[in-house]
Amino acid sequence: MPVEFARPWMLLLLAMLPAFWWVHRHSLAALPRWQKQASLWLRLLLVTLIVFALAGVRWVRTTTAQAVFFVVDGSASVEPQQRETALQFIREAVRHIREDDLAGVIVFGSDPQVITPLSPRPDLSRIPASSSPEMTDIGRAISLALAAFPENAGKQIVLFSDGNANAGDAVAQALQAASRGVKVHVVPFPREVRTEALVERVQTPMLVKEGEPFDLRLWIQSTHAQSAELTLLRDGQPVKTQAVALKPGKNLVRLTHREDTAGQYRYQVSLLASTDTYPQNNRGAGYVRVQGTPRVLYVTGSGKPTPLSTAAQSQRIRVEVVNPQGMKTQPAQLQAYDAVVLHNVPAYELGIPAMRALQTATRELGVGLGMVGGEDSFGAGGYFETPVEETLPVSMDVRKYHSFPSVGIVLVVDDSGSMAMPEGGTTKMELANRAAATVVRFLTAQDEVGVIAAGSDCRAVVPMWRVGEKKEEILRSLAAFQPGGGGIYVRPGMEAGAKLMQLSRAKMKHMIVLADGADCDDQEGAIPLAAKLRRAGITVTVVCFGHGKDEAFLQQLAKAGGGRYYFTDRMANLPQIFTKEAMIASKAQYVEEPFYVRYTGDEIVSGLNWESSPPLLGYNTTTAKPGAQVGLLSHKDDPVFAVWQYGVGRSMAFTSDGRAKWCAQWVKWADFPAFAARTMRTILRSLPAEDVRTQVNISGGKGYVSVDLLRQPANEDTGSRSLTAKLISPTGQVIPLVLSQTGATRYEAAFDARGYGTYVVAVQYRRPNGTTAVSTGTDTVAYSPEYRDLKSNRALLEQIARLTGGRQQPSPQDIFGAQRAPVRVPSEASVPLLFVVLFLLPVDVALRRIVWQTEALPEWQQAWARALAHLHLRHRVTASASATSRLLQRKERLREKYAPTGTTPPPSASTSEEPVMPTEPTSARSAAPQPSTSKEQIGRLLDAKKRARKRED
Repeated sequence: MPVEFARPWMLLLLAMLPAFWWVHRHSLAALPRWQKQASLWLRLLLVTLIVFALAGVRWVRTTTAQAVFFVVDGSASVEPQQRETALQFIREAVRHIREDDLAGVIVFGSDPQVITPLSPRPDLSRIPASSSPEMTDIGRAISLALAAFPENAGKQIVLFSDGNANAGDAVAQALQAASRGVKVHVVPFPREVRTEALVERVQTPMLVKEGEPFDLRLWIQSTHAQSAELTLLRDGQPVKTQAVALKPGKNLVRLTHREDTAGQYRYQVSLLASTDTYPQNNRGAGYVRVQGTPRVLYVTGSGKPTPLSTAAQSQRIRVEVVNPQGMKTQPAQLQAYDAVVLHNVPAYELGIPAMRALQTATRELGVGLGMVGGEDSFGAGGYFETPVEETLPVSMDVRKYHSFPSVGIVLVVDDSGSMAMPEGGTTKMELANRAAATVVRFLTAQDEVGVIAAGSDCRAVVPMWRVGEKKEEILRSLAAFQPGGGGIYVRPGMEAGAKLMQLSRAKMKHMIVLADGADCDDQEGAIPLAAKLRRAGITVTVVCFGHGKDEAFLQQLAKAGGGRYYFTDRMANLPQIFTKEAMIASKAQYVEEPFYVRYTGDEIVSGLNWESSPPLLGYNTTTAKPGAQVGLLSHKDDPVFAVWQYGVGRSMAFTSDGRAKWCAQWVKWADFPAFAARTMRTILRSLPAEDVRTQVNISGGKGYVSVDLLRQPANEDTGSRSLTAKLISPTGQVIPLVLSQTGATRYEAAFDARGYGTYVVAVQYRRPNGTTAVSTGTDTVAYSPEYRDLKSNRALLEQIARLTGGRQQPSPQDIFGAQRAPVRVPSEASVPLLFVVLFLLPVDVALRRIVWQTEALPEWQQAWARALAHLHLRHRVTASASATSRLLQRKERLREKYAPTGTTPPPSASTSEEPVMPTEPTSARSAAPQPSTSKEQIGRLLDAKKRARKRED
């Protein structure tokens, strides 16, 4: 069997073999000649085997077996009939498959997927469309096939596609396939759209002034001459319509518009053509920032203006008041505002996506963030451990810094089968466990917590444990909490929770019941039990998730228990609800008593007459973070007004409510409008940098960023050190970009743009004077690029086949046909060789360390024979006593018969006389030579060895 080496250069180590022979030749070891020779040859064999293993020796055999992946384009540009044609081709090809052949199917769009693994009898019932049809990435499909091929067969790929690869690098992967000896045959899908009009690109100016006309430039492609109508929409509302006459090919159309109000607007263009095939590609979008009066998004729980927002409006700040449903959930959308203020909005109504968008917009884009107090703000609103709390200058973890009565909380949690349902990539049970863990982290060492699984057995997942003693054990128990089956047993679960409450020594006690609105069992007696618990000083709050027949019952249960009722359709909101309840139960959410604010002298609120300010009647308890600027303090030294820098933006916290409750007297104060404006102006986004320009362009699934420094000082090369760029994807993910200098003042970067939506690149530039400028660039992919190409790209498919040695449009019979080139299949042999080395190594040591005398060989043979005989006798069945006696008698008779006459018979076995041993003559003992000393013996041995070596030479 032929062999090959993966690392043939390692064979140079065989040059060491003469060195081993030389060392052996000059060795002084006192070994027999045969033993020395055997040791030498064994040592050379061991070294050779080790070198072969290091060189990666492989046995090579040949085979004609074939492994074929049929790679089918399942993107949006491929019609279902074309996939059916590919399926018929594959079925016909598999009819000629041999027993040792393998066939499999891969369907790809943006991401490839193995539909049918390699098998001698593949399942060819159907070929579905790709799960990611918005793009075509031929390169990733070829890469997946290469990774899934076995090593013991020939490899082929049959590619079915229209060739319109709009993502990845198909040519690079084709070269990779060619380097591995894999042929890629191509079967083109025909595609030609004869009647089509599409919007290729919309270009908008980055910055304009209020009232200044500007042009939106549109590139529109049409297959033939036709009339069309363009509609311009601003933030989803139509503002202009224009008729256009399209020519065959590309058309440049200009739409002139003007904005009289400052802000950042998203302009979308909609095309309505007289003859068209795909309406998906009839739109485009872009962003324009209008510079002028600051614009603030003011989010309130009711969606109505407040005295604070009205006062700020009077100070030349444009305030747009919305409810939580009007909150934007993408950072790119928040660029339309210079700041966002949250006023008395609970966190669970805002939602995690919106809070993450706020955090990203502040940190990366410079959009300001503020929060005004109230019963549903700060900790009382459930903002503990949320992205908003990270962004604000104050912390809601006040129980660690203030003295509050101990609280005992029991969570009665639904662990029915519905809790195993997924939501957002995880199960509802895991989300509930995280919410419970958030409550545990909020509580202090003196507080107590228990958790009841309200299933059929109503077991205690966490007994009533003190948080300070067993916090880590509580968190581990929650992490291991898994759903059971059936529904939630409300009354038994509450009874089990009441028993835990009896063990609590906390001053205040609170129970939270989490239940499915459509699956509540054992309701009878639950409402009277809640009323009884209330009379015993234990309040009961109910959290209902999902609509259903039991919502009314759960509302009555919360009312009877003296707690609150929450409804949520997303389990991800549970942490905010649970922490809000924990803070309310512990009385740590706010202080309601009259007090006068104390001005700290900080410049953020300077210039107002604080000595004449009226008292406030309440505020939310918070703790200032290190580094925050605190302008106002309460009578208990809690922050009332604080600001800090977060990333490139600023955030603000005003812990009183800005309404006619806690600020009943402040709203009548003469300086209140100036203070309201101050709360917002301190966090407004800075003006765009005039010395930095950022542009973003997306094409072919790739985004390209160019940054120009317009005012870089002469002879200064600090741009690369002072520029940082980050990409904000349509999903809100923040990705750092590496800028490369391509010119004296130009820096560029690239990124993947597989999905469609708005991509924002935020660039921070640290000027030589220490100040920081922020520049942003945006580009929008309005629709899938699958609807952009109107013809098949046969040239790409032909290039792939040519690079890999494949065929274009092969017949199905040729895929597993009779003409097969033998394929060399190497098998790794290094590991078996190493095992042989491990086996021979002790033999080598024995040959070199143990003297094997040939004179002793008969003794060794006799000892070995005795050992074998002993083992053999142990396994034989012993003869009976009578048979042995007969044999001895027969032996005695024969001895008497053939004994010589006159010979004295030998003594019987019973004779007790011992034989007389002959004594050695004294003269013999005296004549024996005396033993020599050790040194004399060693000297004689060395002389004899040297004489023997000379005779050999």
